[in-house]
Amino acid sequence: PLLNKNVIDLGCGSGILGIACAKRGAKSVTFIDNDFVALGVTRENIIKNNCQEIDHKIISSLTKNSKKVDYIFANILLNPLRSMAKTISSKVKAKGQIILSGILIDQVESLLTSYEEHADKKLIKIGVLHMKQWACVQISYE
Repeated sequence: PLLNKNVIDLGCGSGILGIACAKRGAKSVTFIDNDFVALGVTRENIIKNNCQEIDHKIISSLTKNSKKVDYIFANILLNPLRSMAKTISSKVKAKGQIILSGILIDQVESLLTSYEEHADKKLIKIGVLHMKQWACVQISYE
């Protein structure tokens, strides 16, 4: 489903999620992290993985990204995910998806409440996958 889609790797760290999206056919990938060391590591990993030819940009803040995307992937902690809920949900297109991980199973309800409160589009589907004490939440919009 990533073929020709625009993607954000939020809290990109090493860039692995965005690089995986590029390898799966994403049209463009925006790598975002507020840690400048992580952005440097991402640049290195893009080159090491032969992804420098894809349409990509590397920036330090989600608010600096002006276009809406099809998918947003974020593997960061609960509090940043909650505090950025309005901004994150505003950056995904209608019929887009947000995939959030890095949260504990008992934090899922709190996370979902934040996204339901700040959605500027109708949430149509919420999926939750569990792996031991960790959860991955997929939010789909109409």
